[in-house]
Amino acid sequence: MEVSFVLPLAFLSTVALMLKSPAHIAAAGVSIILALALAGLPSGSGLLIAALCAMVTGVVIETL
Repeated sequence: MEVSFVLPLAFLSTVALMLKSPAHIAAAGVSIILALALAGLPSGSGLLIAALCAMVTGVVIETL
């Protein structure tokens, strides 16, 4: 029986408990969408761009 899904599931359940404010949820959503959309960029630059955009999104939502 394959159990390779257990580790990602445990990680997601841990992270989901930390999403408490709307800014956290928005930043997580932006980072997920952009990381998947920019996955083809070289040298992991898509992940870096996704992280930066998520931080900016969190700050913008938090200041509103």
